[in-house]
Amino acid sequence: MTKLRLRGHHLYCLRFTDMQFHERGAHFQDTYTRIRTTLKHEPDALMQVILGPDDLCQACPLSSAEGCRSEQGGEPVVKKWDNIILGGLGIEPFSEMPVKEYQATIDRKSPISFCYRCQVDA
Repeated sequence: MTKLRLRGHHLYCLRFTDMQFHERGAHFQDTYTRIRTTLKHEPDALMQVILGPDDLCQACPLSSAEGCRSEQGGEPVVKKWDNIILGGLGIEPFSEMPVKEYQATIDRKSPISFCYRCQVDA
């Protein structure tokens, strides 16, 4: 059975966005596509919410042992958004359940007024 490990903003944002990150390389884009496919087509796959770099971060060239090195704020900003999103959804870090249960929680709580970083309609 597939198991995903996702941080807060990936857990939420991957539900609604389908973006291309060609500048991050083929490995990252392939990982992104695989995770999105799992979220869409494997409702019984297990998902664990983690703090810090997750399965998607591991494939990102902007990630290091210390976390995200994005010019948009890096790991401190990413952790802030992870905590805001998890708190707003009422999801505890390190919780683990099937994808369909996380998605049901996200669907009940969306759109979320606290998330304005991306201009994507939830």
